[in-house]
Formats: sequence, C-alpha cells, structure tokens
Amino acid sequence: MSAVLPLLRYYYAALEAESDPKTAPTFLFFPGGFGSSGVAYALSRGPCILLPGSNKPGLNLSEESVYIASDTRSRYSWSRKANSIWIDAPGPTGFSLGPIEKDLGAFVENM
Repeated sequence: MSAVLPLLRYYYAALEAESDPKTAPTFLFFPGGFGSSGVAYALSRGPCILLPGSNKPGLNLSEESVYIASDTRSRYSWSRKANSIWIDAPGPTGFSLGPIEKDLGAFVENM
C-alpha cells in the first residue's frame, strides 16, 4: 500500500434521496473516462432539469443552502430512490485537483 498523495483533492457533490434518505441505498458515481466530470452527470441524472430558454438551473447553490425549484424536478432522477455521491475523478478532472494516478490501484487507494 502506497501513501495517499497529499496534493490530491477530489471534488464531489452529495445528494440525499427524495424518499426516506435514512433507509435508501447510497451509490457513488464516477464518469467513464478521463476529463469527464461526475458532477456534470448529476445534471442529467440528478434531481433537477434545466428549463429550455431559462438561464436559471433548477439546482440553486449558495453558501448556506441547497434547494431544488419544485417546477424543475426530474421524474427520471436517480436520487428519487437513492442517496448519491457524484465524484470528479481522477485527479485533474472537473473541480478535482492533483496528478493522474498511474493505475487503478493508486486511484482506489487515494479514494
């Protein structure tokens, strides 16, 4: 087992299930390849949709709260029945920082 890279910081977004989050299963989502943000996938599979012709996404983030506009909920959301963690990985993908791990073993250890 090697040491965890000190400069590696994974960015993630966590969403609670819309139905009973205390008993709902939890999944981790990683994109399928380098340079693809897992958090971006949350926009297509997450709790909200972008409205055509609107400059306001359904997911509103501020320093103190996260809320979802009721008129933009997706009926196909993966977060309806499960808690989710959307991760930007490996290292320099999306908002994450750090070097690309040399192999899958290093990636798993740094996770």
